[in-house]
Amino acid sequence: VASPVDQRSASVEGNASADLSEEQPRTTGRKRKKVGLLTQLGLLLRRNFTQTVRERRVQITRALGTTVLAFAFGSCHFKLGFGQKSIRRRAAVMLQICINSSLMATIKTLNSFPREKTVVQHELSKKRMDGTAPYGVGPYFLSKILVEAPIDALFPMLFGAIVGPLSGLNRRNRLPFLSTLALQGISASSLGMSVGAFAPSTETALAVGPIAMVLSIMLGDSGGMFAEIPKVLQPVSRFSVIKWGFDGVLASEFSGLRFTCDLDDDTLDDDSAIAREVRRRMCIETGEDVLESMGLAPASITSAAVNQAKLILYNLGATYMFLRLGGSGSSVQPFADIASAPLP
Repeated sequence: VASPVDQRSASVEGNASADLSEEQPRTTGRKRKKVGLLTQLGLLLRRNFTQTVRERRVQITRALGTTVLAFAFGSCHFKLGFGQKSIRRRAAVMLQICINSSLMATIKTLNSFPREKTVVQHELSKKRMDGTAPYGVGPYFLSKILVEAPIDALFPMLFGAIVGPLSGLNRRNRLPFLSTLALQGISASSLGMSVGAFAPSTETALAVGPIAMVLSIMLGDSGGMFAEIPKVLQPVSRFSVIKWGFDGVLASEFSGLRFTCDLDDDTLDDDSAIAREVRRRMCIETGEDVLESMGLAPASITSAAVNQAKLILYNLGATYMFLRLGGSGSSVQPFADIASAPLP
């Protein structure tokens, strides 16, 4: 027998009342079966994927913007060569690529995730007939990561794939270089998610996020190529999303490179043995020497990737905690409707 509340709801819903009355006897008087985690994950994966497909115009625009920016960047640093001056220029290009990839991924996440968080909290505040939420934070969060992480990795790789040939970067280590940039994009996006989950609004997230990125940039050059980090701040630099990406691309770029000695000394006869010896001592001949001067090695590619993965896990863990502790939303617009049935 339907309750008075059910009868009033059915009368308001009009034509839908017939369907509800058919389902009512089946659900009244017994507990509804709990939806399993795998079922929730599958439905949420489908919803997140559908949402991503519906945003394809945004993704295409983002890809075009990345391509244009990469060609402009590669043109400004066209064919760096292998002279002594190219060493510092190559390091500068690596740092700028890391900063660009991180900023684009972070700002994108800061602009979208706080709004989505409010929608999710609003949905979780709606209880099912058995008193449980329509889905769990865990399945939602995992489905979001599985769908969006490849996209976050794609755009930094696209940027690096265009800049690399234009700037004449190390071809032999192109795959480690692009892999490091992919992790850089995911790491920066995870930072944006943790800030967005903590911030109460999009405006607050967009105010706090750039501060976190500026601090990461300031603490990113731990090798001292462009600036020295005070010893008291060196432990904190381990949490910089720029540092590990910069270390990884430096190691991938300089490993195996050899540089020409093109220094000139006008005070000495170019044909003298003394002049040749002075130039030889002043010149850096191999990329390994460059890495050694910054406290790095070719194996730093692996250690940088491991530390990038740790940062990703730290930020995702913080995001999950903030989502679990977050309150319910109000007066929000739901996700875009999908053709499939809603979550049970």
